Amino acid sequence: MNKDTPQYYPEYPQDDEIDLIELFKTIMSSWKIWVSTTLITMISALVYNIYAPPLYEASMTFFIPASSSGNSALRSYAALLGSSTPSNIEDQLLAIAESQRIQWSVTETIVKQYPKVFVEFEKKQEKPILEALRIGSFASGVLKLEKTFSATKSKTGLFSLKYENTDPRVAKAVVEEYLATLSSIYEELELSSEREIIKVLDAPHVSNLPIKPKKALNLALAIVGGGGIGVLIVLIRMGFTNAKKEGDLAKNM
Repeated sequence: MNKDTPQYYPEYPQDDEIDLIELFKTIMSSWKIWVSTTLITMISALVYNIYAPPLYEASMTFFIPASSSGNSALRSYAALLGSSTPSNIEDQLLAIAESQRIQWSVTETIVKQYPKVFVEFEKKQEKPILEALRIGSFASGVLKLEKTFSATKSKTGLFSLKYENTDPRVAKAVVEEYLATLSSIYEELELSSEREIIKVLDAPHVSNLPIKPKKALNLALAIVGGGGIGVLIVLIRMGFTNAKKEGDLAKNM
């Protein structure tokens, strides 16, 4: 190679360092944007924490002894309710618990226990509810069993019933009624000679404090999310500005 030939060495690390510094300066110079977005999200989170109705969770756990029998009878009953018909008794229980007929049966009992809640629900309706739809409407519109009730089974075979409601008394009553309904079904089908197929571990109980809204978490997410949105806005503005400068420079060349 000729000694007189000039040699050029790229300085990528230096350019990258300069870009990061410029980026940091740009973000800091536009502090009003990300501070404003952070304040807006914080205020929104505070308003939500204040006005969102508190939700209480009622729960219980139980298991089914391995000696329990009657799978065929329970499978037939699950099919009668329009549910899936799995082979084992544990999954059959989940299918029955999540069926619409069980939901309505539980709802009818809750309506009898808390008639005032049902009356208030009907008063808020713009049109009278048909008799055939009253229970279903209350189950989906007030109790919201399809969304807030869950019946799950752990890997160890432990069952859990959970339900959320703004009224802790109603929450506990729903879980208790689900347990009573399932127990009654097993007794009617005579699934076990002991007539006690469900072994309760933790009786239905309600959380002492509301589980929702999670005020501290909502506020923390608002701060992080608001700041992130603000920085993103700054970066987008910087990208448009740089693109415009490059376009103007290209036109002048």
